[in-house]
Order: sequence, then C-alpha cells, then structure tokens
Amino acid sequence: MTNSLAEFNARNYWETRLSENLGLHGTGWLKLGRHYYNWMYKIRRKVLLRKIKSLCIDFNNSDVMDVGCGTGFYIDMWKELGIKSMGGMT
Repeated sequence: MTNSLAEFNARNYWETRLSENLGLHGTGWLKLGRHYYNWMYKIRRKVLLRKIKSLCIDFNNSDVMDVGCGTGFYIDMWKELGIKSMGGMT
C-alpha cells in the first residue's frame, strides 16, 4: 500500500492548479467562483493593510521575504506600501 501524502508534490499541484485557474480564485474552492474570491481578497487586503499600517514600520527601510508567494497578492501589497526591497520564492 502506498501513502498518497508521501507521493504528493505541492509545487506541481499549485503550478498546475494556478496555470489552469489563473488569478486569486485559483487558490480556493473553485466552485465558489471568481466574484467570491475577488470580494474575499478585497476584504483581506483592507484588513491586512490596516493592521500592517498600525505597526508603525518604516517601510522605506524594510526588507520583506515572501515564501510561497503564489499569485503575488501580498507582493503587490508590499510594493504599494513602498517596501525598500523584497524577495519571493515559491
């Protein structure tokens, strides 16, 4: 008997999934559709920006490393905040 979790390749799964369903909706349950995920990420963005800004961080002198950056949603937010430098890896 083989263990299906041992055979699971997360990188291949997400690369295939996002190449077939490009955009934020590709990250969740596909049956909910694009409109649901557009609103969900709009709310997520608003809440997260409010929390990040409350930390009083000097973004112009800060570095960010985004591990598992997927669709780039958070990278776009960091750019908007004016982060000094940023790296990402999948």
